[in-house]
Amino acid sequence: MIQMLADKITVEFDEEPMYIRKPPCPQRFTWRKQLFHIEYMVSEWRTDGRVKSKLRFIGVARIHFKVKTDCGRLFEIYFDPRSRPGQWILSAEIIP
Repeated sequence: MIQMLADKITVEFDEEPMYIRKPPCPQRFTWRKQLFHIEYMVSEWRTDGRVKSKLRFIGVARIHFKVKTDCGRLFEIYFDPRSRPGQWILSAEIIP
């Protein structure tokens, strides 16, 4: 079962990402005042979109991660570079 969500989260990295608009999978995130440690990344993918910027279209990609936490929960999170500053969203919890 997949529980769809659309909650903002805050993320933490052991080392600051080299590129702020193309971050890697974080090591931790906070959701509903609870800290989750990411045990490992199950998968990563991008969804491409196009946004009109004055006279031309520019490519925009959300960076999605399916992650397993140290407490055994499975989540899908993504980074949205279109927001200022870029926001992290918890989009779903996958419940076996």
